Amino acid sequence: NEVSPRIRHTHRIELVGPAGRAVQALASDHVAVHGAVPDVCGHYRDADVVVAPLRSGSGTRIKILEAFAHRRPVVSTTVGAAGLDVVDGEHLRIADSASAFAAAVDAVLGDPDSAAMVDSAYGLVAESYELEATARRIANLVRSAIARR
Repeated sequence: NEVSPRIRHTHRIELVGPAGRAVQALASDHVAVHGAVPDVCGHYRDADVVVAPLRSGSGTRIKILEAFAHRRPVVSTTVGAAGLDVVDGEHLRIADSASAFAAAVDAVLGDPDSAAMVDSAYGLVAESYELEATARRIANLVRSAIARR
């Protein structure tokens, strides 16, 4: 409600994921509400930027990691990126007010150098969050716990 009016006239917004009545009410000529979809890969492929404007919540931000893995730039709130080992401006853009968030989306879309940020984010996923990397970290934790015993 606060961000989309600031960007809807310059960019088409595609909302993907579970959509309650408040989200469905945003549907217009400039905002498509897809709801839950069986496969998000096509939506990531077609996105110029992925946004995570979360104000509350917990847990791992899988959608941000998926966007990184699909080599898409991301704009998130601090809450949206919480728990991820990310740096604002290096892996994604972080903005917490509606005006700053819309400006960050515009900046990413207008920045020919955002490819460096996308590459950095992709490298982070490959190094720290892919299955093999996660398995190595868990194995190292187990070895360390056994050694301390």
